[in-house]
Amino acid sequence: MPVSDQKSSRSFSLGGQNDTRERLAELKTIGLAIVFASILGGCPTTPAPPNFVINVGITETQTGPDICISGQGFSPGGQARISYLGVPGQPSSVLIANTTISGSGQFTYKDFSQEGRLVGLCSNELIQQNVSIVGSDVSSGNFTTATVPAWAC
Repeated sequence: MPVSDQKSSRSFSLGGQNDTRERLAELKTIGLAIVFASILGGCPTTPAPPNFVINVGITETQTGPDICISGQGFSPGGQARISYLGVPGQPSSVLIANTTISGSGQFTYKDFSQEGRLVGLCSNELIQQNVSIVGSDVSSGNFTTATVPAWAC
């Protein structure tokens, strides 16, 4: 009896525009892991604690946004590296600062560099995209991300 060669196929739908954006954000995060692992020299040396996170607040001013980045769960007394990834017009990540982590594993950094830089060169499509803010713990090699709208950067 001959055996037929049948191929099975799967199809899926990403759904609406929000589903697509969520999936792209997931893929971007995976890409970030690969990029920052290579930049920092490999895999993290210790697992990230459960409270390892950054939070981002944006205050709009007349000349552009002020961005406040705070982190917790980082290596006490170490250094945190803050970068933006996906800024319109920037082909690679943008290092914003290296800042000292407190003895309790926390930091706060206020970025005023975007004041006076209201974006006039970006299309509406680019402004609608998201930018990832990356907080890297230099001591442990761990990093975490937060997402903000591109107009903020």
